[in-house]
Amino acid sequence: MTGCASSPSKTGQPHRNSNFGRRALRPAVDGTLDRAVGFSNGANIASALLLRHPEVLAGAVLFAAVVPFAEPPDVDLTGKTVILANGRHDPMATADHTRRLVSQLRERGAEVTEVPHDGGHGIDPHGVARIAELLARPTA
Repeated sequence: MTGCASSPSKTGQPHRNSNFGRRALRPAVDGTLDRAVGFSNGANIASALLLRHPEVLAGAVLFAAVVPFAEPPDVDLTGKTVILANGRHDPMATADHTRRLVSQLRERGAEVTEVPHDGGHGIDPHGVARIAELLARPTA
């Protein structure tokens, strides 16, 4: 995966903070991608990739994500970090989807950090700033 998602502002230009994706996509020491980053269906693809092929990712940053599988694969996600930024009023990625996805990831050992926002099916600029802070923290 070599790209990241951004959300256009009211002017049609990507948010200034959308470049945080470059920090999320640093190659890890072992050659895997650090994290996949996706919005909506891109987030679903990223979480599906993590669940199907956990060996290729260290984690994911998911915006407006739903569960990619009714019955996800039984994989070990220990050591994988996932940041989930869903809107509390999202008609597509509902609160139920969020709870189920968080549960499925945590049951498989992933460390999940939720960065919810009060909006709907979109990317919140304040959430992006918070995620950038989380990504800037040194890893153990």
